This record gives sequence, C-alpha cells and structure tokens, in this order.
Amino acid sequence: MKHHRNEASPFEPSDLFDPSADVRARAARAAPKTRDHALHLRAVLLFDRSVAPRVAAAQALATFATPEIGVLLRDGLRDPSPLVRDAVARAIARNGDVGAASALAEMAREDEIWFVRRTAVFAYAAIAGFDAVTVLLEVLDDPFWRVRHGAVLALESLGHGSDEVRARVLAEPVETPAAERAQRYLRARWQLEVPSLNIARDHESNDDDPWYDDDPAVITARVAERTPPPERLVALLGESHEPLRKLAIDGLVRSRDRIALAGASCWLDAPRVPHAAESARKVLRMAHEDSLAVAIAACGSRLPGVAAWAIHVVVDHHRAELAELILARHNEPDARVRAAVAYAVPSMARTMDEAARLLATLANDRVESVRIAAIAALSLLDDPAIDATIAALDARSFATPARVALVRASMRRDDVASVRAALSDPHPYVRGTAVDALRSRGLLTLAEHDQLVSDADPWVRSAAVEAEDAERVLEAEPDVTVRRIVIDRVCATRRVLDPEFTARVAARAVADRDPWVRARGARLISAHENNNGDEALVALLVAESDARAMVRAAASDIIERIADVGARVQALFERGAIPERARPVALHWVARAAEHPAAALEAIATEPSLRAQIATISMLLPETERAKIQRVVGEPVEPPAVERERRAYEPFPTQSHRSFGRTGLRLSPVAFSGAQSPSESVFIEGRERGMNAFFWEPRYHTLTRFVRSAPKKHDLHVIAGTYHADERSIVADVERTLKRLRVERLGVFLLYWARSSARLDDKTFAVLERLKRDGKIAAHGFSTHLRAVGERALEQHPWDVVMSRFNAAHTGAERALWPAVARSGAAAIAFTALCYARLLVPVRGSDTTPPSAADCYRFALSNPAVGLVLAAPSLPSDARAALEAMERPTLDADTERAVRAHGAAVYRVDTEFNALVRKGDRIVLADPREAALSLMDAARPD
Repeated sequence: MKHHRNEASPFEPSDLFDPSADVRARAARAAPKTRDHALHLRAVLLFDRSVAPRVAAAQALATFATPEIGVLLRDGLRDPSPLVRDAVARAIARNGDVGAASALAEMAREDEIWFVRRTAVFAYAAIAGFDAVTVLLEVLDDPFWRVRHGAVLALESLGHGSDEVRARVLAEPVETPAAERAQRYLRARWQLEVPSLNIARDHESNDDDPWYDDDPAVITARVAERTPPPERLVALLGESHEPLRKLAIDGLVRSRDRIALAGASCWLDAPRVPHAAESARKVLRMAHEDSLAVAIAACGSRLPGVAAWAIHVVVDHHRAELAELILARHNEPDARVRAAVAYAVPSMARTMDEAARLLATLANDRVESVRIAAIAALSLLDDPAIDATIAALDARSFATPARVALVRASMRRDDVASVRAALSDPHPYVRGTAVDALRSRGLLTLAEHDQLVSDADPWVRSAAVEAEDAERVLEAEPDVTVRRIVIDRVCATRRVLDPEFTARVAARAVADRDPWVRARGARLISAHENNNGDEALVALLVAESDARAMVRAAASDIIERIADVGARVQALFERGAIPERARPVALHWVARAAEHPAAALEAIATEPSLRAQIATISMLLPETERAKIQRVVGEPVEPPAVERERRAYEPFPTQSHRSFGRTGLRLSPVAFSGAQSPSESVFIEGRERGMNAFFWEPRYHTLTRFVRSAPKKHDLHVIAGTYHADERSIVADVERTLKRLRVERLGVFLLYWARSSARLDDKTFAVLERLKRDGKIAAHGFSTHLRAVGERALEQHPWDVVMSRFNAAHTGAERALWPAVARSGAAAIAFTALCYARLLVPVRGSDTTPPSAADCYRFALSNPAVGLVLAAPSLPSDARAALEAMERPTLDADTERAVRAHGAAVYRVDTEFNALVRKGDRIVLADPREAALSLMDAARPD
C-alpha cells in the first residue's frame, strides 16, 4: 500500500480536514511546497469553515509563484472574512498574478475594512508598478488616514524611481484637504520643498457639549449613566471605542426612533468609515419592525447603499406593493442598487417574461457583482422563458461563482449541452461541478469517465470517480479528498456491490494513511457475511487499535454486532493469527464476551508477553474472576511511580531592580509587553535574568499563559489597565484580570490612553484608591499621549504612575511632564523606546547613525523620573537587546548625544507626516514591486 502514515513526517494532508481548526491551520502552515499540496491548500482556502485555516492556507500559497496558483487565489478575494481577504491580497502580491490587478484596485477603493484596503493598495502597487498611480491618487481621498498613508508610501516609492510619476502626482488636481496635505507631504519627501506645518486641527473640543469629549471612555461612562438623544447616538456608531459603539447600538434599538434609524442607515453609504457601516447594519438588524418601516420609506432613496439595503429588507418581508418602485430601478447608475433589484426579481416580477427580460439585462451588466446576483436569481426560477435567458448567456463573461451557478441551473433544466460545454472551462471547480452533474445523472460516457478520473486536478477527479474505481483510487490516488469521496461512494452503494469487491476495498481502506478513510473502511467490513470472516475480524481488531478515535469507534461498532466474537477471537489467539498491536484489544473482547472470562483468558496465556497483558486486562474483571486469573498469570506489575519533575527554581536575580516612585515596589527597569505575541521562552528568559514586571492586556494570550503558570508570583508584578471610565467597569476589569491571571494583586493598574482631564476626575481617582486599600492593586495611574493632561492630573491628585511616550525622537516629556512626575513622587513608565523601529533605520538626507536597540532603551531610562521602560519583542533576538539594557541601563554622554541627533532627524520626518498625513514609514526601494511588497510587510494589521 502506498498510503501508510509516516509518523516522522511533519505534514499529513488529512490534518487539513481535522475537526480542530488549530490542527488544520498548523497543517496548512506545514504543507510542503509542491503542486499537489498547493491543491490541498486551495480546498482549505475556499471551503474551510474557520477563518484561521483559510488565513494559513493563503499565507502558504503565497510562496507558490505560478500563474495557476495566482488564478486560484483570486477566488479568495471574495472571502467574507477581512483577515482572509487581507492574507489573499498579500499572497497575490507575492505570487505576482497580474490578472488580479483590477480586483485589487477595486478592493483598495471599496472594501469596508481599512486594513484590507491598505493591503490592497500595496498589493496593487506590487502588481501594477508605475501603472498603479491613477488608483493610488484616488485612494488619497480615503476617509481613514492609515489607508491614505499606504497610498502615500506607495506613491513615494514609485516617484523616487520616475520623474514622470512625480510630475503626474504633483500636477493632479485635488479636491479634499486630506489629498492636498498628502500631496504636500510627497513634495517634501521628494525634497522639492520644505512644507509649512501650520495645519489647523480637524476638530476642537467643545466643553459645553456633554456628549462630546476627547476621551471616548468618558463619553462611554456618560452614555451608560444617561442615554443621549437618539440623533447623538447615530454619530457614535463610527466611534473607535467598541464599548461606546455597543451602547450607541443598544440605545438606538431601544429608542425605536425611526428618524434616528433612518439616519443610522445613511452610514451604509460610508462603508469605508471604520466601524460605522457595520454598526449601522447591527442596529437595523436588531430593530426588526422599526427597520422594516424605515426600509419601506427608503426604497426610493437616492443614497445607493441605503436603497440596496432597503430593497433586500422589503423583499425578505414580501412587500409586493413596492414591486413597481423597486423593479423600475434596474438601470440605476450604482451597481449596489442594480444587484439589489436582481435579488428582488424572482419574488416581485409580475410575469416570468418580465423576470426573464430584467434578469437578461442584469446578467449582462458591466459590473461583476450585478451579474452574479442576476445568475443567482435566474437559478431560482423554473420556466421556459428563464431557460431561454440562461441558454443565451455567454458563460465566459462571468466570474467563477456565476459560472458554477450556470452549470447547476443548466442541469436542473436538463440542458446537457450547456453542462458539457463547461467541461472545457478554465476553472477546475466549474469543470468539477459539470462532471459531478453529468456523473450523478449517468450521462458520462466510458471514454469521458476514463479521461476525467485521470485529470490533473483533484476536484475533477473527485467529481468523476465511481464506487467501482475504489480499488485503483485507494492504491494510487495521492489526493486525500479523492480517496475520501470514492470510499464514501462505496459505502453509499455497498448493498448493490459485489461482496468480494467490497471486502477488497475495505482491506485497502483500513490500511490507508487517512483516518477518515480508515474509519469508513472499518464500517465496510462485515466479518460475519463473507468467507474471509476471520481475516475481516483481524482487520477490525487492528482498526480498533488505531491511534485515531474515529477509527476505533467504527471498528468497535462492527465488532459489537458479532454474536460469537469472544470464541472467534480466542480461536484466533490459539492459531497465533492476531498481530502484536491488536492483542490488547483482542484480549479485551475475550474478557468481555466469554461466558467464563477467567477460563478463556487462562486458555490463551501461552507466552510471557500475553500473560502480562492478561494480568492487566484482569483488573477489569469481577473480583472472583480476577483472583482466578492471577493464580495463573500473577499479579499485574504496577509501573514505577513517576515523580513529577520539579524544577528547583533559584531566587531570580534582583540586582537590577530599583525603587519605583513612592509605590514601595522594586521593579526591573525594563518590562516585556505581550503585544507582539512572542513565545513563552521570551518571558521565561526575561524572568530568569531578573525581569519582574510585565505589561499585560487581555489579548496577550502567550503572556497570559506565562503568568498563570509562573512558579513564583509574590515578586512578579503585572502592569494592567482598563479602557473604561465608570466605576463598575473599572472594578470589573480589575477582578477579571486577577481571576484570569491567577494572581492576588496587580502591580500597577492604569487608566489606558487618557485623552481628557474628565477621565482623571475625583471619582475615578477615589475608585482606584479604594482598590489599592483593598489590596487588589499595588499602585495606580494612567497612560496618555497628551502631556498637558498628565501635568494637570498630577496637580490635582497624587497619582502613583504616569505612562507616556518617550524616546530619542519624541523627547517632549522631559520638558515638563517628567519633571512634574518627579516633583509629585510618582514613577514614570516610558513606551515606544524604539519609535516603532524607526530609530533603528537611517533617515534620508541625514548623516546621523542609527543607534542600537539597547541604546534606545537606555536613552529612555536615562531620565531620572523614568522608573521603567516597556519593550514589545516578537523574537528572542529582539528581547535580548532589551535585556542588555535592563542589566546595564546607563548611557554615556557621547552615545547619548549621538542618539539624540539621530532622534532629531527622525522627529523632523515624523513631524511632516503627522501634520500632513499622520505617521509614516521610510521604506524606499528602487524597484516598484519590491517597494510595494516591503511596505505591505511593514503594514501588518494593527
């Protein structure tokens, strides 16, 4: 047999179909780089029910730089999960599939998720090169700065390689302030001018408005305490703070204010504004009859997103009185409305002729999404007029899903000629659909069958195989899905198959390397129905010894039905016909089925190895039977007790620890954050070298496991926090963190990212003080980017800790905030010591030298107010630079001057970007494709 599992192999195709999504994802990542395995990954990408395996499959397929794989990857761009779409866009960029350029351009302009649009920008630039300029200029109007940032970076890299591109970009007329600022930034990056950075803020705080504050946690607390007017809740649907969005959604639903619901529906026409359209859909879905009333009124809306939503709702509620209004919009300019009309036609057209006429027009629409909707609608209808419409369509103009739908519709109306035409389709899934349709109707000729079962693509082979092909397939087929399908077809038709053929298939199946096939093979065995009953019984016993539970269960179920199983197994023992691996299972059946198990087991205790196994089996028998067995074979040998290995933890080194403000804590000067999900070995190494502080948030799963299982916790101090501003939520976050981490007290608890003084008021301070008195936290404080907010807070209350940005590029904290911290007796935590790695790379136009990562940490620790600096390593090599700084935190004067000089150069560039686009990356390469790929890698989803 060719399919025995190789236990030493790190990859097994059947793992791609394991019940566990984690196993499937790991298998996808481990797949060897061969065509056969690429085809396995394709199935995972397109059909797996979980997101993680689909993402892993896309990432693995990125390494296959072949046109065939590129075409298959395009299907993943329609995935409902943004994480998968993002991974597929990256894979296409790596693959270099130029045929995907138009789809990537549309994704960059239209996708609702900002990080997918940003990845599409880079992927499109990698594919289209200098031809990408037109789309990139359009993206400069994107409502989210991170996407504009991506377009700016791509244009910057393209412009450095082409005078023509620079001239074109700078000559392009712009209409929005965002695009105009981006253009000015590019002038500066190409060193054509020094920009004016006198840019007004986009908005100012309004202290007179109780429903506005710079800090969303403050608004959240206010909304939780007293619901604002419904029209104000509509504006909150696009907030970045998730708890605030949830309150806005719930408040709107409860309000039943249909005017406000209509206002919420308008967010559907701003799909690129983060969170807004998604939140609006949730509101409208939860509002039930109120949403229906809004939809009825909105069917004629001039806003295409609102109209498309309204049409779907009205159709789903069978409001036929609106049919004329809806169907009249079939030639609307916006594709969303036309696709919605196609959805409405099957239930709202007055006659089949009218339905056929409308859907024929929509099926030939210039936009793919409309054509797909029209084909889906056609497939629901059964009438000669519809048949004629389908027959007149040119399948070559449709996307893969529509072509598959056409094949199924053609088979349903018995148009065999159209189905046969699909056998030459370039996409294997379309061909496979056509093959399966013909095979299931018995319409494949012998010659066609023989050709198709040898097709190069497993989708086609799996559609063509019949039960009669099982022996050959199980012997020679490399693809696990084809083997699974053929054995399933044997199981389905076993009653009409020759028993000897079925027995041969079962014998091959139980030896297959795929557990699913082995389990089906066990179910095919009927040890009491054929002349080779003993051989079949041995096969079942071997199957019940399988490593996989599904195989054992299938075999046990069959053996259970054999009336004389005990006697037959005993006879097999006497003849020496039972393989070594099946003996424990066979002994179990003897003991279980024999009328006198002790006598039966004694009779086969012919050798020492069997006697030892029987002694063990005897422990399952009643006391009297066990005594009889033990007189013959002896007592079962108890395995020696294995003492759990206990590591003799030495006291962790403390020489680097220092006092942390007035908190009474002594902490290591560097604390690892779990933000980049490093392996636990990173935290273990830090702990063993003296680190006793770690920065934690709930999504840091690796750090969670490390803290929960830490052998010594009395001197391990967790820095945690909350994004909330109300008492109940703050206390709940503390309790939840203590329980999750299995610690008795948190070292430092922070109010994360305070953006206004209202977040740090008397009431909140009192809550934290009470938590400290109760022994649940050792110290409290807040983190903020706004230094003036921090200074005012320290004047009003004796906060223990302040956390803020401080690095060689951003030294503003040392002018006033850090002195205020020192005067108050508090301690400071500095973060972004590497300035997101921008301090570690050269700056164009500057002769400064980038410092080492360790020196960046030392610079942050050089201020006497800073008690601790955060590091967020992703790899052990990243962590060691921080550990070097922890063990030697001082910085000599010359090195500090050099670090400051390079930081000033980085700050100059950052200031341009912050003012004109906001935050940048300085990756510039000569080759447009390589530049775009590098930018894409640097812009992983945040």
